[in-house]
Amino acid sequence: MSDARFTRKLAAIMAVDVVRYSALVEKDEESALAAVDRARTLISDIITSHGGRIFNHAGDGVMVEMPSVIEGVKAAFEIHKALEADDSDLPRLKVRIGVNLGDVMSREGGDLVGHGVNIASRLESIAKPGETVISQAVYEQLRGTMEALFEAAGYERLKNISSPVAVYRATQEGAPRRIWRLGRTRSSLQKRWVVALGALAIVSVGLIAGLLWPRGSEPVIDGRSIAVLPFTNAGDADSEFFSDGVTEEILALLVRLDDVKVIARASSFQYREEAPDLKAIRRTLGVSHVLEGSVRRSDDRVRVTVSLVDTAANQRLWADSYERQLTDIFAIQRDIAENVADAMKVQLLGAEELPQDRPIDPETYELYLRGRSLLAQRGAAIPQAIAAFEQVTARSPDFADGWAALAMALHVYPGHSTTPYAQIEDQARAAASRALALAPAHPEALAVRGVQARRDHQWQQAEQSFIAALDSDPSNVTAWFWYGEFLLSVGRAEDGVDALGEAAKLDPLSPIMLAGTGWGQFFLGNTEAADKAFTSAWNDYGLRARNVWEGLYSVALQEKDYDRARALVAEMPGRADLRALHEPFIAALENPGPATQSMMKGAFDLLGPERLPYYYPLEGYSRMGLDDEAVAVTLAAAKAGRVDETQILFAPGKAGVRAHPGFAEIAETLGLIAYWREAGAPDFCEDAPKSATCQALSSNGS
Repeated sequence: MSDARFTRKLAAIMAVDVVRYSALVEKDEESALAAVDRARTLISDIITSHGGRIFNHAGDGVMVEMPSVIEGVKAAFEIHKALEADDSDLPRLKVRIGVNLGDVMSREGGDLVGHGVNIASRLESIAKPGETVISQAVYEQLRGTMEALFEAAGYERLKNISSPVAVYRATQEGAPRRIWRLGRTRSSLQKRWVVALGALAIVSVGLIAGLLWPRGSEPVIDGRSIAVLPFTNAGDADSEFFSDGVTEEILALLVRLDDVKVIARASSFQYREEAPDLKAIRRTLGVSHVLEGSVRRSDDRVRVTVSLVDTAANQRLWADSYERQLTDIFAIQRDIAENVADAMKVQLLGAEELPQDRPIDPETYELYLRGRSLLAQRGAAIPQAIAAFEQVTARSPDFADGWAALAMALHVYPGHSTTPYAQIEDQARAAASRALALAPAHPEALAVRGVQARRDHQWQQAEQSFIAALDSDPSNVTAWFWYGEFLLSVGRAEDGVDALGEAAKLDPLSPIMLAGTGWGQFFLGNTEAADKAFTSAWNDYGLRARNVWEGLYSVALQEKDYDRARALVAEMPGRADLRALHEPFIAALENPGPATQSMMKGAFDLLGPERLPYYYPLEGYSRMGLDDEAVAVTLAAAKAGRVDETQILFAPGKAGVRAHPGFAEIAETLGLIAYWREAGAPDFCEDAPKSATCQALSSNGS
């Protein structure tokens, strides 16, 4: 029987929630309340102008009925823009918005309840600050009008909703600001850039386990996506590096496919030891196509077989085999890329620029492929990779790929060893410069150049290098990853999380990307998710890199789990002299007081400023609330040129340091003020617009 108290109808529902309201109240209750009142007025006026009505106030947000989904989406984008453009002295607020079209029940008094309302509310809860998320039903209604403003983001299990829900994330007007605003030269990159802004949430640990899509559900797959599985080595065991290298070289050519997502090596190579289960690959990597094959090398001849398969229909779209002289390997790779482009009905950008051969003989090329295989292993294999690339560049000095690979290997080596970066810095810079002299648009060399500029605090040059790398190769996972780290280093955590999310999307099974996921979550304050990501990279994948350990240790400190922090010190990679600092450091945090603070300071003084990384006293003093001391040691380090990494300045727990009047001088010394005036204010200015640093920016240097 129907209940006369309720009337059923189909309605467009929008859920809007203010982000970080409680945290703002703790800092400054009066300003927070005034900011929320102003935001509510803006939101209410926009809703009314689009014909909507607020039917429920839920906590810090509102539930809204709109006359249509189009008006709802327009209102959502307008709300984001209005809040972003608010130039008052009050804290700048952001909202999360979810929009759904579904069956609801109308109660007396105008309140709406039911499944359609619940879905809208849950969609809002998974949106990022400043983002709009919509359901499949809304997306279907936008076809032919506004669907290009959203991208499929797969299925989500929403709280208290029994079945997985297909969701779409905003890509343009409702997306975070600024991140990729510079000019592009390739239309495919322009479209990718826009898509990346709102659609790319950080990949969860569940994806690493192959659980991105709920069991029994079909993911929303981009029809222009491909994974290149490792070609089977059909020759002797010593030739596996060669088959891997051929696979990687073909993959590098396929990134030229216009507007096609190409999964990176680390993830696609996870399927080496098993017969490919196309449904599982489609599910886990989110790809519509798979390229597979085999390579057999015998003396001076090579045989390559290859096939392109549609993962949905399990249908072979194209297949061929090649048996030629080893000197023809480049022509084979080019031919495969062109045929894949034809089969996928896309353009191979710059095909006319692809060389028929390269300035390298077959023997040296094999040495290059062996070096690439060693570099992919990371860890203890990196010195062997460096040695191989040094031989390659000596034998073929005009081979740009060899110089770029050498620059890359040299750059990552210190992170996997006790070798200080200063020891290899000059050689890495020279290798990157030589590669760019030979090939000015080489993405790998540009990415290394970007990291080098970041270390020099040449922030604009660094960003331009990363953007140029991604202009050249939009699927370059390393460039995306390092660009994300760069954005964290300049106080743009939300943008950095987007870039790290793009890297993780392109390489979802890589432990390195998993570590990036951890750092992104940590900077957003999601320590539980960060801990899971770091723990999985460290334990499940055995990635004993320094930045993974630092992530685990940072989480332990943030959670005040000092027993765990002590246990982690025993596993700390790198310098033994730094390991000795941690006991007095942890003791001072655990039992703050004059005695323990004196012990910590004594340990710092014993090592001396030249050997003590500045972030140790910064971390210790800031966590004890001694912001004057934290700012003083950081400023001294900045003036002495001893601040190489700046991410920690923008990490959780440093709000007092950033709000300190002396932070503006630190930022000025490090060149950040000039960068922010060009690129826009850092994220913390939204919460602390009256700080000396943010006031200096608002005055625009006048």
